Amino acid sequence: MAKITAAREARAAPLDDIYLTALDVYGAELTKAGRIKEASQIRVLRESTWQSSKSAPPPVTSP
Repeated sequence: MAKITAAREARAAPLDDIYLTALDVYGAELTKAGRIKEASQIRVLRESTWQSSKSAPPPVTSP
């Protein structure tokens, strides 16, 4: 089972990175639009997604 899980994580890593980047962009757009509450919800979703993927530390994004 561990071998299958490791293979799945290796195949999913590029997709996770794309998804996390998209969440970063969306969060920035919401912040620029003044929708801070929704942007913070996106940040929470992003952090929980990163915790579940654990492929790499989250990239540093500028405000």
